[in-house]
Amino acid sequence: MVYLFKIALNPLIAHVKAGTILALSLLIAAYSITSVPAYATQSISKESALNAPFKVAQIVYIERPPFYYTKTSSESDGIIIQLLNQIAEQQNITLAYQTAPDWASVVHHLKGKVNSCFAGSYKVKERKKWFQFTDAIYLEKPYVIATHKKLANYFKRPPTVTELLSSDFIMGHQQGFSYGDKIDRSLTRYKTPVAGLSYLTHSFGDNIQRHVFKLISRQRIDYYLINPVELSWILKKNPKLKYQISVLKFANPPDPNARHLMCSKDVDKRFISFMNASIKQLKKSSAYSTVLDNFNHSY
Repeated sequence: MVYLFKIALNPLIAHVKAGTILALSLLIAAYSITSVPAYATQSISKESALNAPFKVAQIVYIERPPFYYTKTSSESDGIIIQLLNQIAEQQNITLAYQTAPDWASVVHHLKGKVNSCFAGSYKVKERKKWFQFTDAIYLEKPYVIATHKKLANYFKRPPTVTELLSSDFIMGHQQGFSYGDKIDRSLTRYKTPVAGLSYLTHSFGDNIQRHVFKLISRQRIDYYLINPVELSWILKKNPKLKYQISVLKFANPPDPNARHLMCSKDVDKRFISFMNASIKQLKKSSAYSTVLDNFNHSY
């Protein structure tokens, strides 16, 4: 029997720091994470198809639907979470999910001596210095451009990556996030004008709207790079946004990014090997495509 459960972290410290980039000031929250609770010491069941005497790492995630989010007070959900649940079911193991308030908290937590992995990260050069990675559990589609009509009318056709990032238009850049090695290098190379964004949301009844789209519609920033599956999720929850933003594709879209479990250096390497074998097995099963199909909606 597989038991899946979620425990939320209680931040010990919270402070807000104001920062200004290109005359745009946004608030970014920084937190510290509590130490790993005792439940992280559970071992893999003896009935596991890939039996090995090591500890199962806890899974940490931030609120970023549709990849990972809290559905109810006791249930985690999202593409990556559902794929991990399928692995837990197939291998007869227990997975514990733990929420973190933001990306900075995740990085700080995983740099400590903890038995934890983040649910789905890009495997970029800077992160490989600090963390272990499993094989890719999910391959995204190439980024698209969420923007306002003024920028869309300026280009009149899908821009190249170089044309957009070397322009004077201001990109909304998620604080602490990577856009993949190619985009990250291009941002530095072209000295792209960026406005630093924190991952804030506005709630409207049962819907949650990313604040970045409000900034775009008001032309406080000009564009934002977003994964199609994430954009589809947001537009499905907030249909009115379709009339407030425009969506462009790249003429030469960058290679899609893969998401991996990003683990502390203290996580047992046998667990990494176990997850690699489990991911390979999952991808060969119908369960894998079923989960992906549940989230593949056109925008």
